[in-house]
Amino acid sequence: MDKTDLLLCMQLLNNSRMPYRALAAKLNLSVNAVHKRVQLLIQSGVLRTFTTGLTLHYLGASQVTGFGPTGLDSIDDLVARAKANDLIYWLAFAGANYIYVGAYLRNISELGAFTSFLGKELGMTNPTVGLMPGPSAKAKVKELTPMDWRIIHALSRNSRKQISEIAKELRLSAKTIYRRLDRLKQESIIEFSCEWYPDKSNDIMPLIHLSLKTTSDRKAVAQRLLAKYWPNLLFFFEFSNLPQLLVAFSWTNSMKEVQKLRDELQTDPDLKQVTVNILFNGLIFPTWRDKLVLEMAGAGSA
Repeated sequence: MDKTDLLLCMQLLNNSRMPYRALAAKLNLSVNAVHKRVQLLIQSGVLRTFTTGLTLHYLGASQVTGFGPTGLDSIDDLVARAKANDLIYWLAFAGANYIYVGAYLRNISELGAFTSFLGKELGMTNPTVGLMPGPSAKAKVKELTPMDWRIIHALSRNSRKQISEIAKELRLSAKTIYRRLDRLKQESIIEFSCEWYPDKSNDIMPLIHLSLKTTSDRKAVAQRLLAKYWPNLLFFFEFSNLPQLLVAFSWTNSMKEVQKLRDELQTDPDLKQVTVNILFNGLIFPTWRDKLVLEMAGAGSA
């Protein structure tokens, strides 16, 4: 991937329904050039399913990430155990048996069970669990109708599906689809994203843990570092319960570039420790959020 591919992936992660014309304007490319890049990213396995899902805002759910070394020797066993837990949406492997586990909690009361699962089932003797900032209660919006559920389900595994195709599939008018989708988006009930597998490229994707000094302002530091080091630093994971930690999702072309980035970060006046974990591969799993759409769409069409 080059910088343009990265920016394209970031745009699609944020809104996978964005038209090619809008993407072309963002990237200062022709529509044909953007289309070719998307197709190449799909063919290489970097981009996979374009998804539509219920937002955590609508569900009142919480997003957490657990990380640390695992004592399990079998990767296949670890993957099978993680996949069987319907809270877990992401599992990534780094060096020295270090793993990252992302999960969506139906409510914060599931945090203890999730932490226990990391230890008992995934072999993490002392995992760190970060709670990502987000809603604390379900958004107050109108209840979804059976038609709403069917529309969301129709887009769930292909968010770029044409309105005319959805209308034909559901036997509804295009005008109805437009109106319903506009409401679902405006009220932050649904979000469009994609399954992104950067490890399928030949690039090096480190996760860099930045421990901040107690006097540092985390948001200000994050903004400054992104402005200075993008695209080597793509985005940050921030955790409400770990105020002095930033975890940067990074992109580099070589180990020499990783070393250069680490050395520069270690001299930053706001940072007291920099730890680099190189990601080898990651996996994305369906969760209870996906099952909910399937169940409700089935009930609505019955």
